[in-house]
Amino acid sequence: MNESIAQNKQLADAVPALLTDQDVQHYLEALQTILDDKKALNLVVIDLRKRSTMADFFLVCSGNSSTHTRALADAAYHYMKDAGLTIY
Repeated sequence: MNESIAQNKQLADAVPALLTDQDVQHYLEALQTILDDKKALNLVVIDLRKRSTMADFFLVCSGNSSTHTRALADAAYHYMKDAGLTIY
């Protein structure tokens, strides 16, 4: 019986917590700032809340070169990882 409870707790700990709308807005604004500081080009936020269950927003941008674009992607990735967000 205790083993079953422990397994259920492990499963619950493995499921990421849902974010509030305020949390999502905070992370979105932080990512925009980070990418803007890194001189991202054509930064666009696409609101998917009424169109998709997969994501609330897509944040799309471009860079001057493949090196610049990689630096933008790395900055976004490291911010999300450091914030404890699930990256898909």
